[in-house]
Amino acid sequence: MKFIIRKLVIASLLFLAMPLYAGLSFKTTRIDAEVPIEASSFEFEYEFTNDSNNIVNIEGVSISCQCATVNCDKEVYAPGEKGKVKGVFTVGDRFGIEEKSILLKASDEEYFLTLKLTIPNLVKMSPKMLVWKKGENESSKKIRIETAREYRTKILDVKCDNENFEIKLNKLSVDTYELSVNVKSTADAVKGSIILTCEARNNAVKDFTIYLYVK
Repeated sequence: MKFIIRKLVIASLLFLAMPLYAGLSFKTTRIDAEVPIEASSFEFEYEFTNDSNNIVNIEGVSISCQCATVNCDKEVYAPGEKGKVKGVFTVGDRFGIEEKSILLKASDEEYFLTLKLTIPNLVKMSPKMLVWKKGENESSKKIRIETAREYRTKILDVKCDNENFEIKLNKLSVDTYELSVNVKSTADAVKGSIILTCEARNNAVKDFTIYLYVK
């Protein structure tokens, strides 16, 4: 009896001493990158290998933001086979640090990946949204705009998509502007947007949006 117990203990210790490996081995699980100022989107990928002796099935892959899409290049990976998680991040008028989590669900376990992007800030706007209350006296509100000298940013155009709002751009200094927005009527709930078109170095042209509401 003691001999059997001893064998079971030894077998258990040997099992615990064995290294436990996930099926998919990633070259890197984290991407840190700076987005070029001219980019409207940013493509990224994570390479991996199925280091197990079993077939690994991909059950799904998702990212914590609607501003990006991700997918695997296939759904089934044989032992020793390589693969990629690929994605595209839409820059739009985002700027600063954008850090997103990616979840890859496989038949063996779940894998967590990180995407951290630094997006150049070509222009600062404060505030980015103007709101009038219904029935409020018609008035003018102002937005302060600062262009980034380090990127040689300049304003090319400014337009509003709703005739209920009048806009006027005034230059205060080399890099500073004031945008005056006047509402013609607050009788009804309306919304509009101002598109600020800017150009930076490398001929990068980008649009930035300011939202307007009467509600």
